[in-house]
Amino acid sequence: MLDYYIFCFTSSKDNKKLYILVASSVFGYTKQYIGIILRGVVCLIEDKLITVGLLFLFAIVGGLISSRFRQPVVLGLLIVGTIIGPNALNIVHDKEMIDLMIEFGAILFLFVVGLEFSLNKLLKTGVKSLIVTLFKVGIMFFTGFTTVVLLGFGVVTAAFVGVAMSFSSTMIILNILKQKGLVKRGELPILIAVLVLEDIFGVVALTFFAAMKESGAAGILGGIEHLILSLTALIIVYVILSKFAERIVIWLTKNAGEELIVFISLGLCAGFAYLAFLLGLSPSAGAFLAGSVVSSFRQSKEFEHAVKPHSFMFTSFFFIAMGTMINVSAIVEHWFAILMLLIATVVGLFFAVGLITRLLANFKGESAVFSTLAMLPPGSFSLLVARESLKFDVGFDVVTMISVSIIFMSILMAFTVKSSGTFYDYFATKKNSKMKSAINSFSNYISSFFDEVELESTYSNKLKRKVAKLAKIVLGFIYIGIILARVISWIAPTGTLSYIVYSIYVAIMLVILYYISKASKDVNTLVIKILANLEGGINLKRTKSLIKYMMRGFSLILVGLFSPLVLYIINASPYYIGISAALILLGVFMFSRSWKLLKNVSLDYKYTIHSYKKAEFKSSDRY
Repeated sequence: MLDYYIFCFTSSKDNKKLYILVASSVFGYTKQYIGIILRGVVCLIEDKLITVGLLFLFAIVGGLISSRFRQPVVLGLLIVGTIIGPNALNIVHDKEMIDLMIEFGAILFLFVVGLEFSLNKLLKTGVKSLIVTLFKVGIMFFTGFTTVVLLGFGVVTAAFVGVAMSFSSTMIILNILKQKGLVKRGELPILIAVLVLEDIFGVVALTFFAAMKESGAAGILGGIEHLILSLTALIIVYVILSKFAERIVIWLTKNAGEELIVFISLGLCAGFAYLAFLLGLSPSAGAFLAGSVVSSFRQSKEFEHAVKPHSFMFTSFFFIAMGTMINVSAIVEHWFAILMLLIATVVGLFFAVGLITRLLANFKGESAVFSTLAMLPPGSFSLLVARESLKFDVGFDVVTMISVSIIFMSILMAFTVKSSGTFYDYFATKKNSKMKSAINSFSNYISSFFDEVELESTYSNKLKRKVAKLAKIVLGFIYIGIILARVISWIAPTGTLSYIVYSIYVAIMLVILYYISKASKDVNTLVIKILANLEGGINLKRTKSLIKYMMRGFSLILVGLFSPLVLYIINASPYYIGISAALILLGVFMFSRSWKLLKNVSLDYKYTIHSYKKAEFKSSDRY
């Protein structure tokens, strides 16, 4: 056709008619192609709308199923999602829409969680929650890694499964607890703090695996550096908005009406989520911080009531979408491995949550069992880590395993969480009396220490100041190290100059490490004094020995729990897991020595939380 127009143009004497002919033809073809594009767009939109309509329809079906069997709505949505997904009836098969619903649901739900459990409330659980989280994540990672190795898979598969098993689902847990009327229980603040800290560990895990994929072990430090800087930027924005956002919101609602509350809420949520995404973090983590900002407003309850209906709609889609991710053929192929991993998850959580909260958070028997059952379902970061495994040659469908685990553990939690007292009564009769006595002694000892620190006494105030100072020095070490490393990479010194520059860098780092060591010793001394004070200020030598064995035991156990990551980094034989087990056993041995010292400890309650009058050490009590 184009050749024909060129021939007519060169041979025709009436160019005006030719121009009209060419223009009309071009317009005709353009209209035709635009029509095709628009019809494609309309079909695409129709397909998306049909998918949304189906999700609405099956959300109703899932709700009816749950109501019929008197179970939480979450379970009906998960089961219906499994049935209608692309791996079953294939009624809903739009993968992009499924991913979108998962993302939106997670973001809005964590925004509402931030409204109900503000960051300030969670920070009050302090070091206790951080220690519980470290042990919970470490024990579950080691349990998953070891189970996969014993099933005959390699260290790459073991690493992904272990990390994916380490996280629990804030969204599912809180939804089921709300359905069961258990959201007001006293254990929730610490459990929520653990779940939030797990999200941070989840971001670290995704950064770790992404760095390994892109540049191997050498890229891990760069990924961690990026993570630190991104978290810093997000927290700075959070602090600034916490101070100034309320004034802006009050002005907006006063001048434009309270109808703007929904738009302001969703705008803050979307803004923080997008900022987190730009920084390479999870958008849901940004949404939680946005909710925490709003929770500090005087109008926070109005914001909560305005947003909750929208949140419920998208979280319903979230659970249906998660159910669609199960591959039935993969379940058939790896049924034994999946069954063993489910059993390992339940058993591991009784140690990772039940025992650890009993020892470190002083959760009494029934509370420890409740906490274990409440933390059963894996979380969204488990799915994200499982998806990351698709980029590696793991030889196992981690996505299906985690999806099955989410559904099974959600059902198990829903059926058992209200019966935690019954479970405890059964196991309490089987417990060894000596072990029970030792656990009670240690738990009371640790609990008394944390209670003492929360009070306003001379040594507790000093300890808080020293810990804050130590944290500042450690952060300074990290940031100065990152900045100096960047500067050195920019100036790229060569020859003799490079030796001088690197020597200065090492000298600065060593000086900061010296101050870290000095501040750590000050903290350790104050901890010993506070613990000795609980006994009336007697036998300081025994208290010092007790802390020494306790700290060494904790350190060795934590190193042993996380050391399998080294096997993954260097791609070593899975049989080297025995070294990790040996470190854990050595840590338990060191820890048991502190328990023997605790047998002779009798806390003088004149000096504990039952009295606000604190006995002070004499100046002669030195170490």
